[in-house]
Amino acid sequence: MLGIMVVSLGGFLLLRPNDVPQTADGEAWLTEFADRLTSPRTWAARGPAALALFPGLGPWSGDSCVLAWSKRDASAPVVTYQRLELGRYRADEPCDQAQFGMLSTTLRQSEGITPGALVDRFTERFGLPDIHRDTGLRGAITYTWQIRDGIFTTVEERVQPGGTDTFSVLFVRSYGSPVTLTSADAGERWMDRTIKLVTGPELAEARGGPAIVELIDADMQPEGADAATCPTMYEANRSNTGPIGSGHSLLLERQDEEPCEAIRFSWLSMRIWQSESVTAAAMVERIEAGLGAPTLARDFNRNAVTYRWPTPHGTVVELTEDLSATGHHWLSLRTWRP
Repeated sequence: MLGIMVVSLGGFLLLRPNDVPQTADGEAWLTEFADRLTSPRTWAARGPAALALFPGLGPWSGDSCVLAWSKRDASAPVVTYQRLELGRYRADEPCDQAQFGMLSTTLRQSEGITPGALVDRFTERFGLPDIHRDTGLRGAITYTWQIRDGIFTTVEERVQPGGTDTFSVLFVRSYGSPVTLTSADAGERWMDRTIKLVTGPELAEARGGPAIVELIDADMQPEGADAATCPTMYEANRSNTGPIGSGHSLLLERQDEEPCEAIRFSWLSMRIWQSESVTAAAMVERIEAGLGAPTLARDFNRNAVTYRWPTPHGTVVELTEDLSATGHHWLSLRTWRP
């Protein structure tokens, strides 16, 4: 099953039927709900671990590949409906590795649990949402945030005449969208390895396409008209976005009549997904420690900041931080030979 998965969310901290929350309790519940909904650990959950995030939806079946569960309780004090769907990226992928995908929840409004309160929390974290007003019979206002590429959250508030005491939250994750790391140590190791690659002499001095590709990402495949003969362009598998670095693009430089074994590095770019340990500040600090203070440029049209360093090996390193509401979860890292 490819494409976008939709999953219904909402089994966090389920309250007993008589536990209608008061204001303070409702605010705490909503904060926990928002934290869980947008947690990288939730996005990374697979199989039984994903189902375990939503108690009461049902058991994990070891005999058949059941990947969708739902529960409806119109009298529940908070969560009146929830549905969870997992999906496999490949047909032969084991069911217990199915990705957490899409999550939809209907919540009953009460003291502290309101659409406005949830919208405020998401806006604080992800910037201003896209707002759509349905002027038809449904009479709904929807607020949508792109949390990361391929990951969206929508809050729908019904405002039709007569009102309603419920509102909906939808989490949508495209297949293949990246998840973040499960440990800070893994992020530290990734940064150390990547910065050593782009600032050190090994990449700049390497010769031959296979040797250069091996340094960066062995899964990159040759592209372009010369892919079958003497490739000078490689791309990462775009469906394999990885937990941090993704979208690797590599260009090689070949002089006329030069043998393929002598091809050298020309240009490399990748996208970096930020997490608690892998951030723009952490990347800049590490690169600065080896190459000195960067040259800064601020692009107000793109709402981005670019840090640039020359290296002693005849290359340039550039890190771009996107500050926009929809792009601030990723960085762009490039290195090239001028």
